[in-house]
Amino acid sequence: MQEKKKARPPSGTARHRGEVRPDRIQHALDLEAAVSTLESKLNEERICENAVSHTIEVIRDFYDADCVLVVVINPQSLTLRCENKVYREGFVSSIIEALIVPGTPDLIREMMQIKAFTILDIPALAKNNVAVYRNLSLAGLRQMLTIPYGVPINGLLSVCNPRKHAAHSSLLCMAAYVIAVELPVQNRNQLVRSTSCDGAQLAENEVYIKLLDGFELHTKEGMLTEQSIQRKQGVVFLALLLFQKGQLLPIDSLLESLWDDPDILTDPERTLRNLGYSVRKNIEHLFAGGDFLEIQKTGFAIGRKYMITTDFDRFVLRVCEADQLTDGKAKLEHYTAALDAFQGVVLPHHKSKVIDRIAGHYHRKRTDVQNTALSLMFNLNLFERMHELIDQALVCRGWDKDLFYWDIKAKMGMQMFAEARSVFLANKEKFSDLQLEELSVLV
Repeated sequence: MQEKKKARPPSGTARHRGEVRPDRIQHALDLEAAVSTLESKLNEERICENAVSHTIEVIRDFYDADCVLVVVINPQSLTLRCENKVYREGFVSSIIEALIVPGTPDLIREMMQIKAFTILDIPALAKNNVAVYRNLSLAGLRQMLTIPYGVPINGLLSVCNPRKHAAHSSLLCMAAYVIAVELPVQNRNQLVRSTSCDGAQLAENEVYIKLLDGFELHTKEGMLTEQSIQRKQGVVFLALLLFQKGQLLPIDSLLESLWDDPDILTDPERTLRNLGYSVRKNIEHLFAGGDFLEIQKTGFAIGRKYMITTDFDRFVLRVCEADQLTDGKAKLEHYTAALDAFQGVVLPHHKSKVIDRIAGHYHRKRTDVQNTALSLMFNLNLFERMHELIDQALVCRGWDKDLFYWDIKAKMGMQMFAEARSVFLANKEKFSDLQLEELSVLV
């Protein structure tokens, strides 16, 4: 890989002092908008410690990229692992991820040499590893911006197929810092919470919350259900606070989250505080210190001494364990086992903006893992299992672009070309340009 060098303008193209190129003006405007967007997102309610996800979403939009990958490097085992990712709608990033992760030793050693912002041009680097880069090109990867994060280097932040501002690194540098700070905190929290995720008895300060197919709160002292809380709004209030894992939620933010129009309340703040006192009264018997729900002048929070695990956390932990496996078949079995255990609807008896956001978070993660499992099945020629997983996924998400794509790929793998062509032609408008190019053999 060659590190990016500053380009010098050709002779004869010197500009008058003070003249600013239009592309630099646009870059400055886009950069200001991206930073403002990221600041706004990070100041909003951070469901499930979403800082890294918010950051790479802004990166994707700023560069107008197909996908952004946060890749962890293990120099001892010479493996790569995708810690986080976000992709353009219609672009199946699991194809690229399956090729990069775990990667080949040569590719990993090469990536470990990256010391600064690097522009990786796939065709130009084909001579270093013909097979890997041919596959990456077939998967639609043309260019990748990469920057390391962490000290020493823990991993790489990679932007795939940028359409804008590919020569600029300022936003990537800031994002690398955010990721280097946030990921260790999230991983440490996951490791601490893992004791309550293996079925062991909960410790004094451990709390487990289940949201799929109904609310349950478990502590060492017992279990509480949504019927015990009595007020439906109280369940939503408590679920939101639990997802913050100790973060203080301001009164205004809670009012906007819990009521579609807080202004219709006679005294909004008093109504919220009454709700808080009611919830605390109904749960205090599970917490000897009476300090689980903190009611402050400026807002509400769950006491920071409590280690909170959700059913979402259990799923993420199982997926992380699968990510670290190098054997494809073993990885696939772990993914499918995690998906089988992560079924249901988030708080099906409750409707609110908060529940929609939490449910969306659950849905995106489950969809991401399903797509990754389907990609693995395709690489392992397990085409019948692909159709089984697609049938399971339809129950949760219905037909979408990715499932149509994998359905066609599975049919092609089983030599069912007439059926694959029929599905393709009936849903042609749903696919991205890259997918259309790949599936054009069916026309």
